[in-house]
Amino acid sequence: MKIRIFNKLIIVILCTPLILACDPMVGIETVELPDGKVNENYLAEIETSIYYYLNDDYYPRVVVMTKGELPDGLQYDMQENTGIIHGIPIESGEFEITVEAYSKKLNQDLISSEEGKLYSGYASDLKKFIITIE
Repeated sequence: MKIRIFNKLIIVILCTPLILACDPMVGIETVELPDGKVNENYLAEIETSIYYYLNDDYYPRVVVMTKGELPDGLQYDMQENTGIIHGIPIESGEFEITVEAYSKKLNQDLISSEEGKLYSGYASDLKKFIITIE
């Protein structure tokens, strides 16, 4: 706050931060994935959100597994706004995966490449996870 005095007239200037949201910023909200056990049902959801935008539904998101391998018996499914890992693991160990989340406008297609399954969208976030199966 600044106060200035001009000929006995006091002017107070209040400065507040203003965030203008032209393009959204996508974030992966999931912090870690749960541990699992061999031959038992496993389910994990990778959640995303949009920052600095009022209408969360206007920018759908996809979550793509870009690196790593899941244990035998588990599979990865992309669903709008989330990624789902599910199945019954049949091997134990630690498995590192990398996922990327992308947002887009409703009428904008996400373009994938055959090799890396990379997507071009409005914004992205990347996170590594370790899945431990005992």
